[in-house]
Amino acid sequence: MNAPIAIIGTGIAGLSAAQAPHAAGQNIELFDKSRGSGGRMASKRSDAGSLDLGAQYFTARDRRFVEVVQQWQARGWVAEWQPSLYNAQDGQLSASPDEQLRWVGSPRMSAITRAMLGALPVKFSCRITEVFRGDRYWSLLDAEGNSHGPFSHVIVATPAPQASALLAAAPKLAGTAASVIMDPTWAVALGFERPLDTRVEGCFVQDSPLDWLARNRSKPGRDNHLDTWVLHASSAWSRQNLDMPKEAVIEQLHGAFAELIGCAVPAPSFTLAHRWLYARPAQAHQWGHWPTPTSACTPVATGACRAASKVPGSAAKMLHAACSSTCNEHARQAPSQPTQTAVVEMDGRAAAESRASFPGDRTDPRRARQRPRRRAASGAHTTQPAARLASTARYRALAARLALTSKAIACDATSGRHHLPTQENQYQTYTKHLTCITTHL
Repeated sequence: MNAPIAIIGTGIAGLSAAQAPHAAGQNIELFDKSRGSGGRMASKRSDAGSLDLGAQYFTARDRRFVEVVQQWQARGWVAEWQPSLYNAQDGQLSASPDEQLRWVGSPRMSAITRAMLGALPVKFSCRITEVFRGDRYWSLLDAEGNSHGPFSHVIVATPAPQASALLAAAPKLAGTAASVIMDPTWAVALGFERPLDTRVEGCFVQDSPLDWLARNRSKPGRDNHLDTWVLHASSAWSRQNLDMPKEAVIEQLHGAFAELIGCAVPAPSFTLAHRWLYARPAQAHQWGHWPTPTSACTPVATGACRAASKVPGSAAKMLHAACSSTCNEHARQAPSQPTQTAVVEMDGRAAAESRASFPGDRTDPRRARQRPRRRAASGAHTTQPAARLASTARYRALAARLALTSKAIACDATSGRHHLPTQENQYQTYTKHLTCITTHL
C-alpha cells in the first residue's frame, strides 16, 4: 500500500487539494496550526454570533468552478448573497449596484471548509516546523518535537512566508515563496443593539483607513440579534499600525466607519479585533514548475483570501491542480523518489472582482515543458542530452502513466467527480507527445 499524502494547511486550498486523491482511494493526513479548519476563510464564534472576519464572499466565473459551486449549493454549504453595495471615496457614499453573483458559506464562511474536511484525518493545533526527505519517503517535524510520517508526498498549502520555511528540501520553491511579500490586514467587528439607519450592506472604500465594510447579518443564515458589521483596514494602514493594541485599532476604525456610513453611529455593545498577518500578497504572482534531479516540485499559486472582500479562485484552482498533478502522482505504483508539492498561496490580489480561474488555463506545467529540439548528428535525429530525457523506457512508462491518469479522469467524469474534459485532452496530447519522443531515442 502506498504511504499517505501529507497536506499542511486546512484552508480552501489545502482541502481542495485533498479531494481528488481522497476520492481516488489515496490516504490523506492533514495538519494545521489552528484549532479548526478554514484558514483565512475561518469564522469567529462570539457573543454576537458567528462573524466572517476573513474572506467575505467569492465569485464563480469559470464554468468548471460554477459546477462545483452548484454542487455546494445543492448540499446547503453555500448561498447567494445579494448585498446593497456602495462605494465610498473622499468621504462620499454612492450606490454601486451590479449584476455580479456573490456566494457565501452558509450559515458561515467556514461551513464550506468544514464540509470539505468531512471525516478526513486531521491534526489541529499542530504546527509543522520542518519537512525532510528520507531515501523513499517524507517526514514532518512539529513544534513539540514529534515526528509524523512516512508520507509519499507533501503538499504545503499555507501563505508563502510560512511555506518558505518548510521548503528547505526544494530550494527553488523556497526561494520563490520567500520572494512573495504579504500585506497584513486588521479586521474589526462591531455590534450594535439597534440597527443602524443605513441601506449599506457592503462597501468598497478608498482614501480611508478602511478598505471594505460589510453588514455581517445581511448574509444568509447569520445571527441577527445584533446589528453586526465587519470592517477591514487597508493594507497601508494595517502595515503602519501593525503592532497597535487591539483596543486602539477598534477605536480608530470605529471612528473611520462613523465618518463615512452616513448615519448616527452609537457606541457599539460588542467589539472584536483580529490581525491577519498574511492577508494578501503585495503583488500578483503566477505559478511555475521547477523539476529537480531528486524530486518533482510543483508550486501552485492560489489566492486563499482577498482580505478586503472576497475569496479568489483557490478552490477552483486547487480542484484543477489536484486532478492534474496529485492524481498523476497517485497513478505511480512505487515512486523511486519522494515528491513534494507546495501549494503556495500567492495570488490573492487580482482585480476588483477576482476571476475563479484555473492555473492550467495559463501556465500549465506540462505546457511549460518544451518540445525536445532536434539536431543533426551523423545524419540521424537526436534529442536533448540524456540527462534531460532519461531513457526510452522511462518515457514510455511516463506515457503509460499519463494514459492511465487520463482514463481515471474520464472515470471520475462519469461518476460526477471533478469533470475536467480539458485536462483529459491535455493528458492525451502529452501522452502522444512523449510517445513521439521515444521514437527518436
